Amino acid sequence: MAAPISKHLARVPSFLSVLRRHCSAQIQPKKQRKKTKSQTAPPASSSEPLPEEFTPTFTNTEETTHHADSNCAKAYLNNKLREAVTPLWKLPYEKQLQLKQLKNSNVLLKLTNALIEQEAAVGLTEILDRTKKFGGVCCHLERIKPSPLTEGYRNKSEFSVGVGADGNRKTVGLFIGEWKKKNIVCLPSGPARNISQAHKNVEKAYQTFLLQSPLDVSLSFKDSGNWRGMTVRSNQEGDLMAIISFSQNDLTETETEDAMLSLQDFFAYGEGKDCGLTSLYFQSSFRTRATNEDAPFHLLLGKPHLHETLFDLQFRISPDAFFQVNTPATEVLYSTVMDLCRLGRDTTVLDLCCGTGTIGLVMADRVREVVGIEVIQQAVEDARVNAELNAISNATFVCGPVEEVLPDLLPTLEGAGDLVVVANPARAGLHPRVVRIIRNSHSIKRLVYVCCKPEGSAAKNFTDLCCPPTTRLHGKPFTPIKAVPVDLFPDTYHCELVLLFER
Repeated sequence: MAAPISKHLARVPSFLSVLRRHCSAQIQPKKQRKKTKSQTAPPASSSEPLPEEFTPTFTNTEETTHHADSNCAKAYLNNKLREAVTPLWKLPYEKQLQLKQLKNSNVLLKLTNALIEQEAAVGLTEILDRTKKFGGVCCHLERIKPSPLTEGYRNKSEFSVGVGADGNRKTVGLFIGEWKKKNIVCLPSGPARNISQAHKNVEKAYQTFLLQSPLDVSLSFKDSGNWRGMTVRSNQEGDLMAIISFSQNDLTETETEDAMLSLQDFFAYGEGKDCGLTSLYFQSSFRTRATNEDAPFHLLLGKPHLHETLFDLQFRISPDAFFQVNTPATEVLYSTVMDLCRLGRDTTVLDLCCGTGTIGLVMADRVREVVGIEVIQQAVEDARVNAELNAISNATFVCGPVEEVLPDLLPTLEGAGDLVVVANPARAGLHPRVVRIIRNSHSIKRLVYVCCKPEGSAAKNFTDLCCPPTTRLHGKPFTPIKAVPVDLFPDTYHCELVLLFER
């Protein structure tokens, strides 16, 4: 477990020392020459002011007296932030897609080699024979589908609170540095072009509020401070939701209520009003990423939900509900899933890890029935509301861990026509028990797997689905038929990989 951030604060000066050495190296001439009178004149001051968030650090210290030093420091920090958040920002988008296509080719090659080894152990060559048809891999890899939007595409941004480059504890932004090296610094998100200006405006307003608040910030749960990070969500209509995290610590209930009221007043009537928030939530919790069940969200301002449109359907988004972060590209992703499912009027879609029901609901008018399973209660409630909002009557959503719900649910769906499984799990992939249940079911002939990290632990799901029968996985193995990368995250190395398995 990473050490609390409070233990790292003493190392912030060391980061600044590195920064100053870097800037000094950048402006130091390689070879000294005798200066003429004209060369020794002081440089003219630049007419372009530094961004406000950098001014205290790089203009008011003895080490950065010269304007050239300040410009260098600003550029250095901007680039460090871009490298951390959007590591491919220097590449044209077409080159980014080319890189991601190659990355997914490597993923398929590793899967192919693993499957060949499994078959070879029992004297089979089916996957090896398929490689002749698909250029050395186990199935056809389609060309990556690009994102319609490449800048400001994130509809959800998570901002931290920490020590800034100027030593300010109440800096709101994104972390750069490494926990192991104890050089973490919080910087404003301005240079990150995947975050919209509307989100950045809320970020800046929250920092203004923190600087005005008499309460300190909580940099770790062992601190005595109170204000913590913020999540900003938005839709394509421009509505904005902010969720502020808070640690009550030693405050009384009355003092906590006063803090809530001060936050409400700032965004309703104060300087934060210009952000145009349509929803403001407050959550007091002693843990990170608490759900509504763990620590209730308190609505301080505006509407309780955002609503987003996908394929002419309306979807309700609660403060902690999962929704793909790139809405235009999500339609590309779901279109790809529907094409691979080959839906028909006799089809029943079993939507595993369904979240707020988006994938299943956009398919509902093409199939007999949709059944979704999701572990988060609030997400299931949203899915049910979304079905009602769109007058969809053939969709059912069940709350609980998939590995616990599926054994009892699956027998009720078997023999009901064409049964297709759509799985969209978190990065860890499906629970091994879920893979075993799918593999051993005779009714499931087709599986579409949406994977956000195919090179990770989800790869074990793929090999278990496709390996020769064992005592644990005795059902007929699936065969990988097609893989389609879809880019939801421009400027980063990540993309979704959709795989079709059949048997």
